[in-house]
Amino acid sequence: MLGAQEVPDVSHIAGSPGWFVVQRALPMAASLARQFKARVERRARQAGLPHTTCCHTFRATGITTYLQNGGTIEHAQQIANHESPRTTKLYDRTNDAISLDEIERILI
Repeated sequence: MLGAQEVPDVSHIAGSPGWFVVQRALPMAASLARQFKARVERRARQAGLPHTTCCHTFRATGITTYLQNGGTIEHAQQIANHESPRTTKLYDRTNDAISLDEIERILI
């Protein structure tokens, strides 16, 4: 993924061909990200998904499904390439599901 790669420090070679490549790559990566985002939004609309659907929706779904199927937060962190398990937990939606048993606990 282009956005996740670190750009090497080439400040010492400003004006060299390598510097030009880095300067051109960053706007191209942003352009690709916008194109991908637009494609995801278009496909989500076609599928009848909410307008808030984005790439992070799919990431959250993948992490949540993995954890619901017995995966650990540490392995999910590695799969998602997160530096901290706290970031991975932001995508964990396992507590969002309210079961029928929980609803039945409400006594009127």
